[in-house]
Amino acid sequence: MPFIAPKTAPLLETLQLFAPESSKATLKKWIRAKRVLVDGKTASLPQEIVKKGAQLSLGAKKEYFRGNIEILYEDSSLVVIYKPEGLLSVATDEEFFYTAHDLLKTRHPTRRVYPVHRLDRDTSGIMLFAYTTAARDFLKKQFEEHSIDRQYHALLLGKLEEKQGTWTSYLQEDSFFRVYECPKSPKAQLAITEFAVVKEFKTHSYVQFTLKTGRKNQLRVQASHRGHPILGDKKYGSPTTPVSRLCLHAHTLHFTHPASSKRLCFSYPTPKEFDEPKPFFTPKH
Repeated sequence: MPFIAPKTAPLLETLQLFAPESSKATLKKWIRAKRVLVDGKTASLPQEIVKKGAQLSLGAKKEYFRGNIEILYEDSSLVVIYKPEGLLSVATDEEFFYTAHDLLKTRHPTRRVYPVHRLDRDTSGIMLFAYTTAARDFLKKQFEEHSIDRQYHALLLGKLEEKQGTWTSYLQEDSFFRVYECPKSPKAQLAITEFAVVKEFKTHSYVQFTLKTGRKNQLRVQASHRGHPILGDKKYGSPTTPVSRLCLHAHTLHFTHPASSKRLCFSYPTPKEFDEPKPFFTPKH
């Protein structure tokens, strides 16, 4: 049952009212494990203030697997995971065994595991895999019809002139596996992204993207083409970054369950360094 905060107080103090039988060490462990929700959002610091009337709830104990994969949801039809940055989604010519797909297969040796979409190696966030061919086909159809809701968070170099809007492009991949905007090519595929600037820093911007299509490297190419590459994106033109990674995170995934037809909604907190990046200096040309 959700707990309503009776007064404005630090999170740890409020949790003591919520679970008086639990020790402070246990409560802090809940916070570190990202199980504590305040008004539906993950709380991260014991000292953060919870306002009177806020709703607290405790999420299920999280399950981690090899490669720092976190199991967010699982049933007989599918599994939703958090994929950390640096881990491949599926096999490539260079890497076959150590991927999110392969690690899930080793978790259930007798069960088939079907990828239904991908994240780039250096992108963190929510991924979805199917356990049956029927579930795979149903979920893939949602991706093809763009009825799955996907939001990404990113840090972009510089400040965008327009603070929200829609990017429409035609993308094509070359023989070197790089994607370009090619509006006049008959082979180019339509790519549509909605964007909104969440916060601006001195040298970069924190942006939320909503995918309307799901082309390869879509966000990275569109941002770079407009002069604001995603920080840490060496492939598409960001030479420097305040964080030692590609600053792109698959934050939200909403889809219809293939068996129950219920709408399932998942989100995973954006890495803390996206909110509090270290200052950096762009090189002078």
